[in-house]
Amino acid sequence: MVTNPTVSVIILSYNRRDDLRESLRSIGDQDYEPLETIVFDNGSTDGSVDMVKAQFPLVRLIESHENLGACTGRNRAFEAARGDFIFQMDNDATISPRGAVRTMVNRFAAEADLGVIFTRIEDAATGCVYRPGYGAAYLDGDFYTWRFHGCAAMIRREAIAKAGYYLPDEFFRAAEENDLSVRVLDAGYNILYAAMIVAKHKLSPRARDTREISFLTVRNNLRVAWKFYPLTRALLLTLWRPLHYLAVRLASGDLTALSGFVRILAGQANAIRRRRPIKPATMRLIDALTVAPASDLARMRAMRENPPGVGIMSLVAKRFRGGR
Repeated sequence: MVTNPTVSVIILSYNRRDDLRESLRSIGDQDYEPLETIVFDNGSTDGSVDMVKAQFPLVRLIESHENLGACTGRNRAFEAARGDFIFQMDNDATISPRGAVRTMVNRFAAEADLGVIFTRIEDAATGCVYRPGYGAAYLDGDFYTWRFHGCAAMIRREAIAKAGYYLPDEFFRAAEENDLSVRVLDAGYNILYAAMIVAKHKLSPRARDTREISFLTVRNNLRVAWKFYPLTRALLLTLWRPLHYLAVRLASGDLTALSGFVRILAGQANAIRRRRPIKPATMRLIDALTVAPASDLARMRAMRENPPGVGIMSLVAKRFRGGR
């Protein structure tokens, strides 16, 4: 690896002008070089484009005249990026400390099989920390897991070249990172949660539509299962996840969940047509990492070499205890 490889920061933007300004300032505070910053604007109407042009003339701005969605926007930015590593960040997030980018690059340099690093995510207003699957006990230390959160994540270009980009035809919104994560793991790369790198994230007003989020999360994660998992696993998930969604939403008074339940089931047809089962060893690895992360590199590599078996009831129990 060359000394100080180029890092491309890509920020997908849609109508969050003031938040985007803060995001770009936080990137400008990073101590790493060479670093390029790319903003892909998804048809903003709030002056975001003019703000970037006026206040951040060194930022590469790609303008779309319509909202193409997260996947297409990120893919276009990936294609434009020149970096060996691509750091994707939401336009309503900031990154710290000042050496965050350098720390991630050094970690990649030390681990040739590391494909993705994602950061600790804190709510900018409340300080609450997003729990990446394992509860509060795992928030403050690094670990290896099976999927990443796209709010702030650095991806090795070589890994995404082998695994493929995001899939906008399948995921306009929600679970697109899970789909990519499965492909990254199946290509032989690991995914690391870096606790000491912090993304302060502002909650999007759109994200408060819990009905839409609940529906998309269940439907799209089932799509991932039908594409990649063994048929028996996909069937089992289809038997209980939509029913669980229906029960929870009806209990909250959401009668639209009845039509959502039907649409979740109908929405699997496309995934079934695109089936591309992953290696059995990758499936066992995902199961093991769903129950508990790998706390260090030696453990992660041992799990790759010989993934432990996990019973389906352990996975179901994990889900109902609030795990991802």
